[in-house]
Amino acid sequence: MKQKDTILVIDDELGPRMSIEMIFQKTHRVLPARGGEEGLKLLIENEVDMVILDIRMPNINGVEVLEKIKRTNPLIPVIMLTGYGTLATAQKAVRLGAFDYISKPFDVHALKNVVDSALDKKRLDDRAQKNIEELSSLNNKFKKELENSARLAELGKISASYLHEIKNPLTAIIGYIQLLLMQVQAWRKNGHLFGEDFENYLSIVAREITRCCRLSNNFLSFSSSNNLEMVTVNLNDLIRESMEVLVPPAKVKDITIHQRLDSTLPDQVSNPDLIKQVFLNIALNALDALSEGDSLTVISRTANRAKDEDNQTEERLEVIFEDNGPGISGQDLEHIFESYFSTKDTKNGNSGLGLAISKQIVENHGGEIEVASELGKGTTVTISLPNRQTK
Repeated sequence: MKQKDTILVIDDELGPRMSIEMIFQKTHRVLPARGGEEGLKLLIENEVDMVILDIRMPNINGVEVLEKIKRTNPLIPVIMLTGYGTLATAQKAVRLGAFDYISKPFDVHALKNVVDSALDKKRLDDRAQKNIEELSSLNNKFKKELENSARLAELGKISASYLHEIKNPLTAIIGYIQLLLMQVQAWRKNGHLFGEDFENYLSIVAREITRCCRLSNNFLSFSSSNNLEMVTVNLNDLIRESMEVLVPPAKVKDITIHQRLDSTLPDQVSNPDLIKQVFLNIALNALDALSEGDSLTVISRTANRAKDEDNQTEERLEVIFEDNGPGISGQDLEHIFESYFSTKDTKNGNSGLGLAISKQIVENHGGEIEVASELGKGTTVTISLPNRQTK
């Protein structure tokens, strides 16, 4: 049910004030005021839709009150009440922004018509103002998107050049790591003993540097043709490999990483290096936020999700990252996937691109990524990918 429009009646004379209140009290909310000061006070304290204002009043006259109203509430229509000898003043009031004027003693039907017209104009003005505010908001959002697009385009040019250059030292590093691995394996055959984790750690380093080389190639390929190499993989394997990389930083902060992986999870087609990059981006964000003794749980599972408006469902593969950290505020959550936005200190090397890039990668795989969080209650990131088994 629509709330009644509120009419503020400002008149020092009791008779006209009570008459107007009686005319409109059944259809409108009427606020009576005995003078200008009281009327301005009621205007501040209440949401007023229109004002009926007498011109001739003691202390502060109607024209002065009108000027004060228009300075603070320009969209509120004001109808001036004029008596004998104040017609010229009423006309001046209209020039100052009054909607209309009506003479005392007033005709009830004429007053109702003017009030209805004033309130219609107020509704139109309110709608126009709302449209202006929405357009302004959209314009600001569009300008921000253009700025981000320009920055990303420039970043893309720089990144492509940078990746061309970084591939050479990465290739050299992986070559020497592989030689070192071969030497370690040869020494072990000849009876030389190393710590039991030494060779494993070296293998992880070799694997991750190789992955960096492939990521460089993927980025360059993606930027030029949008054609990424897609292969059949199991998401559980990608989760294990990603979490393996995080063992050292998790140990340093005394953070426990749990894995609850569905052993029946089917294989699916994706780019393994980019999907691993998504897992690492999300997990590293969690580790940055978590404190000593906190935990991160990674879950894989199949789930049925609505496919269309007809309530048809399709099987999806989900990877969920749950932590018991400090959580994210609702205000920050609205911007979490925006480029260059970060809840962390950007002076410490946080670019604010990790989640924006992750979202793009997931969507390029036909998937979705969602974040749910509450301050003091941790954060949950859910990645949903299609159960796609053909390239």
